[in-house]
Amino acid sequence: MYLLSYTIYCNTEKLPYKSTNSEIISSENGDHGAIVPLDIIIDISAYKSEILLPDTIDLLISIYGGIKFNVFGNYHEDTITGSRQTEKNLFIGVSHIINTTLDPILIPPTRPGGGSARSAKNIVRDELVLLGTYTLYMGAYDTHPGNYTISLALKEVTNNAVVDREFIDFTVYSPYSLGDLEVTHAEILKPFNTIRDQGVLLKTHIRNVRNRDITEKSEVSVYYKKDTDAVLLNKTMIPPLARGQATVVSFFIKSTLYKEIADDYLYIVVDEKDEVLEYSNSNNTLNYRVPKIECNATTIKTYPNPFDDVLNISFRLDNTNTILAIFTMYNRNGIKVYQQGYIYPAGAGNQTIVFKDDNLPSGTYFYSLLIEGVQYYGTILKKLL
Repeated sequence: MYLLSYTIYCNTEKLPYKSTNSEIISSENGDHGAIVPLDIIIDISAYKSEILLPDTIDLLISIYGGIKFNVFGNYHEDTITGSRQTEKNLFIGVSHIINTTLDPILIPPTRPGGGSARSAKNIVRDELVLLGTYTLYMGAYDTHPGNYTISLALKEVTNNAVVDREFIDFTVYSPYSLGDLEVTHAEILKPFNTIRDQGVLLKTHIRNVRNRDITEKSEVSVYYKKDTDAVLLNKTMIPPLARGQATVVSFFIKSTLYKEIADDYLYIVVDEKDEVLEYSNSNNTLNYRVPKIECNATTIKTYPNPFDDVLNISFRLDNTNTILAIFTMYNRNGIKVYQQGYIYPAGAGNQTIVFKDDNLPSGTYFYSLLIEGVQYYGTILKKLL
């Protein structure tokens, strides 16, 4: 597993071609059963008929999903009188999925029901005429992941002559080939440096929990509650995560805000806008309860530092309940060399942990003191003997 780390100092101020009216069909993979709508407009004037498509189409369809073709007619004013148009058929074919074209959709030469319509330059959906729909279900054709092409052919009914033709490329994927982002946990750190009295660090851990790569950047957002509103603390981007890879994002929270949100919840979410294609978004959020600070960081002392064989860690507790403190030491490679837990009763006050290890090699070590969910950390030096 790889571990990447980013620190963001903050203030307190899923699929391409996604549609809000996508249908969902039943499948074992939930959202991967989405039916993605594709609007096709046949633009019809007195002398010309042509196929109009969106400027950009990036279709990504699950093997459990499908495409819903919505065919609209946009009739110009000049088709009401004097039109030279004749009936046409729109043929829809999909390479390597269906061996023939779907049943054609009839395109009348004049607007069904009569009436006026705006010009093609000002298309309004409510003024378009829905001429036909067809839903192509990937599962009905045992479709495999890969790249495919939709062919659209507008032909005369009388002689089958081609009037216009368009092609749309799309990709079919399997959910089992995707990675999966998870907000695994979070923690509060009280750093020993010049900002120790100004705030704390919220460390958020995110991991790709499947054996497939996430190839896109993802956004991580943190919210806190104020009255009944969710307020954005901050957000940042994390890089693509390979299979099994993890990353850590640290957000700085000022002491004044921390006092307000202590013992309440932070809402942490990755890919809030569903912009990353992944196996599932069910584990993209974490409700993290902000721990109270039971220890004043300014009272934590390590002495002597450097030390020979005995190290004292003293601190003052302001706890009102029984609490657990865990002291841990790591070598410069991040390998844990010692850990011990201590239970303190309410109102414990001044305390000292005595560490003794004659066999500990000389060198630089890092320590953490975890007290009721808040981690204090620093550096100590073992003397050369």
